[in-house]
Amino acid sequence: MVPINMQTSSVTRFAALFSCCLAWACATRTAPTDANSAPAVFAERDNTELELECPSLVGDPHRLFADRIELRLPIGVALDQQMTARASIATCAGGRSIDSVTVIERSDDDPSLPISVVRDQLLDSLDLPNEDLITTLERDDAARRMTSVIYLALDPERATLMMVGLRGGAGRIYVVMFVSSADQFMGLLPSFTASLESLRIRE
Repeated sequence: MVPINMQTSSVTRFAALFSCCLAWACATRTAPTDANSAPAVFAERDNTELELECPSLVGDPHRLFADRIELRLPIGVALDQQMTARASIATCAGGRSIDSVTVIERSDDDPSLPISVVRDQLLDSLDLPNEDLITTLERDDAARRMTSVIYLALDPERATLMMVGLRGGAGRIYVVMFVSSADQFMGLLPSFTASLESLRIRE
C-alpha cells in the first residue's frame, strides 16, 4: 500500500524535473495557471480527515490483457472495455480531475530499439494534436522503462499534460497514459507515479 502522504524520491525527482520544463512552457505559451499550486477549492479538500480515509493513492490490483499484467489505478478510476477511463475524480488526491487514463498493450517490442524510439512510434500512431514539449523523467533501455510528460497545447485557455509510462517485458510493451489539466497535474503526480510503479508484467 502507498500512503497518501508518501514523498518518494521518484516523485520528488519527477516534480523537480518537470516543474522546470512546465515553467518554460507556461512562459512561452498561453497556459493560464501554475501547475505547482492547486486551486483553493482543492487545497481545502486536502485535509487530515480525507487522508485518514485514504490509506493508499491507488486501489486494488487489476489483471488486464488476459492476466498478462497487474496494475493498480488511482482511486476513483475505472477502465472500460477499451482500457480507457474518462473524466475521473481522484478521490484520494484531493478530488482532483483526471481527463483520461488509457492502458495499451503492444506485442511487438524489439529490444534492439531504444525505448525512446518505441515511445515516439507510439506517439506518432496516436497522432496527438500540438504535442509541443516532451520531458523525459526516466529512461532505461535495458529494463525497457521510460516515463515522459508531454505538454499538449490543445486549448489556449487550458493547458493539458499527458504522462506516458512505458514498461516492457516478455516481448511486449505496456503503456499507461494519464491526461489532466496543468493546474491539476502536480497534485495528481504522486497518484500517477504510484500507479506506474505498481505495474507488474506477469509473463
